[in-house]
Amino acid sequence: LDQISPDTFNDILETETRIVETLYPRLLGLLDDSHNPVRMASCKTLSQFLTLAHSCIGSSKKECCLGMSSLNDITSTLMVQLDDPDAEIQHCVFQVLMVLLNLQYTNANDCLRQNGTEIVEMMKRHATMALNSHRDGHYCHLLLEKIQSCEHSKSLS
Repeated sequence: LDQISPDTFNDILETETRIVETLYPRLLGLLDDSHNPVRMASCKTLSQFLTLAHSCIGSSKKECCLGMSSLNDITSTLMVQLDDPDAEIQHCVFQVLMVLLNLQYTNANDCLRQNGTEIVEMMKRHATMALNSHRDGHYCHLLLEKIQSCEHSKSLS
């Protein structure tokens, strides 16, 4: 996915509309693989996928490639994986969450302007709930701090 431009991804979506619905659940499923290299590769690919999916708004598209339900599924699964016993996996998963968070503030398409606040609130909700169930809430706290920092920066601009 890292070699596909947003325009090419958008062209693919014009003809293969189910690609988003098919690809992200498979990437999330790979996070449960027993081999860490597979899980880390899944995180990297998921980050690239999120970036492409959020840039796929063309003039003929009126909504995001990933709806709130899909983003909720992705965030929920990532929060579960954030409690992995392996610190390297936790870090990789956290990086995917950072990609999702940063897209809300750096991508200026209409879809994100409409849903950005809702997505950030959903991420806050998931992180807050995970604090009660994770063995170590370090990354949950860090995610909440990043969200707060982004919100503060946005309010200043």
